Amino acid sequence: MLGVALGLVGAFVWIRREAYIATTPRGDELGIRNNASWDRVAQTDFSPSEAEGEAGEVRPVITVPTPPTFPSQREGEKPNTDGASSQSLTPRLSSFVALPVPFVSQAPFRVWDLPYKEFCEEASMLSLHYWKQGKPTPPADQLDRDLKDIQSWEVANLRTWDDTTADETARILREKFGYTNTKVVRGITIAEMLDQLAHGTPIIVPAAGRELSSPYYKPPGPLYHMLVVIGFDDERKEFITNDVGTNTKGAGFRFTYDDLYGAMGDWDVTLGAPDTSKKVMIVVE
Repeated sequence: MLGVALGLVGAFVWIRREAYIATTPRGDELGIRNNASWDRVAQTDFSPSEAEGEAGEVRPVITVPTPPTFPSQREGEKPNTDGASSQSLTPRLSSFVALPVPFVSQAPFRVWDLPYKEFCEEASMLSLHYWKQGKPTPPADQLDRDLKDIQSWEVANLRTWDDTTADETARILREKFGYTNTKVVRGITIAEMLDQLAHGTPIIVPAAGRELSSPYYKPPGPLYHMLVVIGFDDERKEFITNDVGTNTKGAGFRFTYDDLYGAMGDWDVTLGAPDTSKKVMIVVE
């Protein structure tokens, strides 16, 4: 009798188990996806790390893991990557990046007449050059010589030196400084800018200076400006920049995603003004 009773109990448990399995939705029916790659990432220690630069310098990159999420994405759809949005639009492992790019002022002696008030492109290039070489910002007299050395090269090779376009700036970086992999990326989105920075690459962007909300510009601000973007704070939706158009206050200066992106625009020679429909960035790989 005991054996029969145990057999009946076992059969009852088996029937209940099968009924549960048959009526329980599968994980994919609930919207759950197995993301093995993120599981591996989540098990990694993401303490602040240091990345080795091309010239052997050590470049700290501060990162915090952020899981990839696309709230409006349905199965089979591509994620929304509208660059005009201030939201994080690409899966990144970093929610905060601040690259230690040397700050350079375009006016080393705090004199803002010619040629210094037009040296934003030259100063931005020098900032990236010092970064690539693992060098700190030099003393003012050396920085002054470096800025004027670029100006001389521009006059000899471009027949102009003020208000250089993104293409002209990239040419200087390739031909004068030897960074042959320099490129101009056109029609960029906020997400693409964040992606470059998250991979440890600072970028140069041209902009309509009078549309930037910096309290450190002498009114009405520069018609055309160029500056270096060195990181971002995704929680606050801010780009971190080295704004060369200041004496010192531009080091690590923050613009909101929408503020900087909205002001960005390449110089249009025909218009004699920046064109904010031309969203470009200069990348030195």
